Amino acid sequence: TDIVLYINGIPLVNIELKNPDSLRKNWQDAYADILDYEAKIPELYKYVQIGVVGDTIFKYFATSHWNPEAQTQRINEWKEDNNKGAIENICAMLMPEKLLNLIKYYVFFREEHNIKTKIIARYMQYRAAEKIVERVKSGLKEESEKKKGLIWHWQGSGKTLTMIFAANKIYQLPE
Repeated sequence: TDIVLYINGIPLVNIELKNPDSLRKNWQDAYADILDYEAKIPELYKYVQIGVVGDTIFKYFATSHWNPEAQTQRINEWKEDNNKGAIENICAMLMPEKLLNLIKYYVFFREEHNIKTKIIARYMQYRAAEKIVERVKSGLKEESEKKKGLIWHWQGSGKTLTMIFAANKIYQLPE
């Protein structure tokens, strides 16, 4: 693997990169490489939670070495609320505070139609859930009006998962 991020000695993020000047290899080849590593080095992927692949485009996904059939999972692009490039956005996602928050509250296992997969929040779900949590916290402190809704959603935006992410984080808050 190209880069492995460790937290307290535990490998949690695998980053596979391709030369951005190459016309023969791109982020999709890097993704295929990680799938290959998952098959060949399953011991490493017991701990790795997130795969990141990139060239000029950077994508991330939840690793799931135990179920190769579930590898049709979503591959996401992290887009902060800025006009920065892809590498700056993925670096923002991998900053220690955000990465730990993401792993603690926004990575889940689920079973659907007898297929077990691991999911990770898309950026818009992460951002929405964080805003929901802040709105609930400020409502508890009576800093904002409680009769307002939590967030607007649209069809296909991942409302159910966003609410699960937010509820999980709210449930674990000391407040």
